[in-house]
Amino acid sequence: GAPSSFRTGVQSADFEIYTLAVNVLYRAPFLTGADFPHGRAQLYGGAGAGAFIATMHTRTSPLDPNRRIQDTDVEPGVQVLGGVKFFLLRNLALFAEYRFVHTAEFTFDFKTNGTASPIFGGGPATETARDRSDSTQHQAAFGIAVHW
Repeated sequence: GAPSSFRTGVQSADFEIYTLAVNVLYRAPFLTGADFPHGRAQLYGGAGAGAFIATMHTRTSPLDPNRRIQDTDVEPGVQVLGGVKFFLLRNLALFAEYRFVHTAEFTFDFKTNGTASPIFGGGPATETARDRSDSTQHQAAFGIAVHW
């Protein structure tokens, strides 16, 4: 067939990202003493880079039988973080942290070969879709840290 392109509305899509990254951290100790030689309070900051593995799941359009399709892309990204940790006991601390994460642009290519499409008189139809997206995240975390 002749090449053509057109947009179809996507009902929903799922976007999953897994990260393999390395961070370099600096911790500044405060309130040091015999019980807390590395500081009862610690301010820390750091930065890192890594590989971000993204998978997008979506559904096909009405040209093909409605099924889930997916594609995966791997792109580089960076993260910057900062936080504070306060030790209640030698092995137990409260922490609060902020993290900024940004990735390069992911490209997803979907191609399906339909079977028995009613629109084309029962013949198969081929559907191709592309999507691009980067990821920018602002994360805030707080909780209890246990040290061994």
